[in-house]
This record gives sequence, C-alpha cells and structure tokens, in this order.
Amino acid sequence: MRIPWLLIGATDPSRKMFLGDFIESDKKVDVKIEAIHIGIYFEGQAPPKTLTPYRWEEWDLPTSQERLKASYPIVKELFSEYK
Repeated sequence: MRIPWLLIGATDPSRKMFLGDFIESDKKVDVKIEAIHIGIYFEGQAPPKTLTPYRWEEWDLPTSQERLKASYPIVKELFSEYK
C-alpha cells in the first residue's frame, strides 16, 4: 500500500515524526507516533468503534541503486567537445 505521507501530516515518516498541534503552540511541533489507525466506513453507517493500527519499522535510507540513463553517452560526448 502506498501511503500519502504529506496528506496525513507526516514530516519524516522514516522516523515516525508527524506534525503536531501547531495552532495551540504557535510554532511547528513534531510528535513521534507509534502507529496510524486506519478504518473504513460507508455513508449512512456509524463509524467503527475501533480502528486497526498500522505500524512500520523506521528506516535510514530507501533501497536504491544508481544507474546511468540511456542518454548519458550522448551527453558525455557532447560535453567532451568543450574541454
């Protein structure tokens, strides 16, 4: 599942930091959370009494691997003319 982190107020989801109550404190406040509670209900129905918590592990860096784009040799050759 892809989570819209900005939409739900995450300032740093890798460290579980979310935007706190900035209206009451008059400044930006981050709070650490342990879970997001998720629930679904349909119009005309009462909201669920309990919500399912979603928990995740903190991370430092996303898993990635550098690669050269297909156009790299073309750009490299073009710029080599300007040495």
